[in-house]
Amino acid sequence: MIVMKFGGSSVESAGAILRVAAIVKENLTFGPVVVVSAIGKTTDRLLHIAEFAAQRDGQTAWRKLLALQADHLQISAKLGLTLGREIESLFRELRGEVFEIAECAALSPELWARVAGFGERLSSIIVTAALAKVGVPSKHLDARTLIVTGAGSEPLLVERYAKIRRAVSCVDRALVPVLGGFIASAEDGTPSTLGRGGSDYTASLVGAAINADEIQIWTDVDEMLTCDPRVLPGGQCLEGISYDEAERMARLGAKVLHPETVRPARRLRIPISIRNSRNPRHPGTRISAVSDRQGVVK
Repeated sequence: MIVMKFGGSSVESAGAILRVAAIVKENLTFGPVVVVSAIGKTTDRLLHIAEFAAQRDGQTAWRKLLALQADHLQISAKLGLTLGREIESLFRELRGEVFEIAECAALSPELWARVAGFGERLSSIIVTAALAKVGVPSKHLDARTLIVTGAGSEPLLVERYAKIRRAVSCVDRALVPVLGGFIASAEDGTPSTLGRGGSDYTASLVGAAINADEIQIWTDVDEMLTCDPRVLPGGQCLEGISYDEAERMARLGAKVLHPETVRPARRLRIPISIRNSRNPRHPGTRISAVSDRQGVVK
């Protein structure tokens, strides 16, 4: 089995979601489990809506909320999906959260988590339906019931691995499990998250729970580079690096990978690959126990 995580840029439009569906379809023989981020910049847009509500600027919050709803409905329609009722239901729930923020005139950590998680809840439903539309029968799993966090939003690993494994194994072998990344719940059931960029972490947790053969992080770059091209051009491509190097690079600011992603995979020696959903034939960067680029400055 493999875990395939697709970031926001990989599901940013109807065309991008169709590319994702084609990639998943090509990998059906490997038993994929799909993890998706929110569509495009949805999480940023959600948090801006929450901030305007907390500032009692309800008119701006309402206008931005309607625009976000229209964008999701439009993507669904372009994909030929009949998800209007499901999308409208989620936005009705979101409006209730926004009203509560406006009444409190404050954005508590719990309300932040509730609002921020709607992006992944929406995208996972849309991607599940899009896969089915192209002939890949799929089943949506609610990540909030599988990923549970303790103090400081740190996932409770051993306690939850069995539940993740059971949830995935209970899905019919003919179906592809799809879940949203980033979102989780605290032990008492209140919504929580794994932090910004946490969908990578979700993929790694799921991969460790099912002892996957590989964890694939699909993004919008071919591979990791020795330096950020936005800062310094001409960096070398990294075909293979070690877990330690990848974790160090992520903690020092490399945006391709969430800093916590490596730990669950490293415990079980599960390789992680960085791939480009816009160029799926490129082999990308492989992260494993040993680097094949000794002496290269990362």
